[in-house]
Amino acid sequence: MSYQLGISDVIQALPAGVWFVFIVPLLIAEIAYWQTGNYRHYKWILLSTLVIPLVIVQCSIHGIMGDGWQLKGNRLEFRAWEAHAIDLASARISLVDTNGPWQPVQSIKRYSTSELTSGWFTLRNGEKADVFYHRIPAKMLVLFSSGQIYIIAHPGVEKLYHELIARGVRKQG
Repeated sequence: MSYQLGISDVIQALPAGVWFVFIVPLLIAEIAYWQTGNYRHYKWILLSTLVIPLVIVQCSIHGIMGDGWQLKGNRLEFRAWEAHAIDLASARISLVDTNGPWQPVQSIKRYSTSELTSGWFTLRNGEKADVFYHRIPAKMLVLFSSGQIYIIAHPGVEKLYHELIARGVRKQG
């Protein structure tokens, strides 16, 4: 059982402004061709305005691809800002609403768009947690292990909660 971001998830989560950066150089090239009949005079401008944003987007995509979680035996492998192997035998969990005291409110280290948040956050209740938040879900799984707090939030996170309960993880309460 797992929920990890693939390249299509990451591309869908990119803000619309990123795509605008790719359209502008193409418009410049079209205007240059229309006015001069060739791209030769503008090829370095066109090349640099395409390559620089592409490198930036590639770095962003590479950094968050694979974020999410995967159940392996008695461990939950969790990756948001950093990768963690969480021992389920000592973990406690709670399923909460996304707008409650466990809501991430201030970033410490993060990657964030409107549909994807991944990183370290201060929560509304003042605690700090490693957060994986995808596609604005209604519920969040709060996981406590070895003095750390992890938040997993995505559509269908309830299935993970029930699977963890079935595997003997204790409820926080």
